[in-house]
Amino acid sequence: TVVRGASVFHLAMGLASRKFFTAGDVATFAWQQVKFRVVGQEDLEDMASAADAALSFVAGHTVDEVVRLGEEIFDERIADKLYAGTIAMARTHLDAGQRVWLVSAAPVELATIIARRLGLTGALGTVSEIVDGVYTGRLVGSTLHGPAKAEAVRALAEREDLDLSRCAAYSDSANDVPMLTLVGHPVAVNPDH
Repeated sequence: TVVRGASVFHLAMGLASRKFFTAGDVATFAWQQVKFRVVGQEDLEDMASAADAALSFVAGHTVDEVVRLGEEIFDERIADKLYAGTIAMARTHLDAGQRVWLVSAAPVELATIIARRLGLTGALGTVSEIVDGVYTGRLVGSTLHGPAKAEAVRALAEREDLDLSRCAAYSDSANDVPMLTLVGHPVAVNPDH
């Protein structure tokens, strides 16, 4: 919705250029990205596969290292892939004094970088297990996708005392229908088929 293509793909490509994983892994990520762009719809099996691969290549690395590299990769690979129209809508909400949260299946660290760089209120994303500042290679809960994304938004609304009937949500994916049905103002942006 905010980034052309999957932000986790761009992160993966940036990490690949830094030798975090093999050429075969890059080929798999590239194929998934091509399918997403051509078909125009996320594949749940590809999402799970990408999440597993992402977890395996950050396992053993420190959070500080991955966040530092995520900042670099945002500048190198993501910043020029932001949808200007979506960013303008977010700014309109912010200028009206409303809170704007990025809710993404991407790792929460990457979602947070994107939200911070765009001046958004905050971000929700997929959470990886961390022990003593190091990724273990396991998830905490499930990938923030589909119904899990809706549950995270519901929890955020409760925590932030938000009336979801007065909130808007934007998405480009049919996988976000559970989230879109929670709010009073759902909007399809650059929608898939």
